[in-house]
Amino acid sequence: MILYSHNIKEVKDSFSFNPGAATKLASHESEQAEQKYANFWKEFYSRPRSAWEREITNRISNLMKLQDNWDGYKSPPPRDDVGTFALTVMKQVMQPETPVPQVVPSAGGGLQLEWHEKDIDLEVNFSAPYECDLWVEDYRTGRCVSKGLTNEFSELKEAIVLLTTR
Repeated sequence: MILYSHNIKEVKDSFSFNPGAATKLASHESEQAEQKYANFWKEFYSRPRSAWEREITNRISNLMKLQDNWDGYKSPPPRDDVGTFALTVMKQVMQPETPVPQVVPSAGGGLQLEWHEKDIDLEVNFSAPYECDLWVEDYRTGRCVSKGLTNEFSELKEAIVLLTTR
């Protein structure tokens, strides 16, 4: 390696390190960051949830407290992973003004969400994460859909949009 001394320039710096000042600055920046973080979560948790989100969350939570054999046929209560998955999917497809569905337990630890209004019957049964059955009937058009869903929920979203905007 060849160094060319004519390219090297001495840099005279007036910077002086004062550990006390650096600590105060870091401490102040840390406090500001913590306050911003606290404000973010305060805002996040205080945001008004839509009626459907509040209702679905409460209903799922209550249904998970059911005892085994809740239906007289030895069915377990809805499973935590099914409830979490159902809520996650609904948050992705529903709109703030979407009507609140009925939420009922289904055999085998599943959950079913259903709407019967505005000339639409819409039911989605979550039996496990990524294992759902969709049934939609639109009485105005005569269209009926019955299919299994795994990870693609566009038909559920279409039905939710129709229900919400009709």
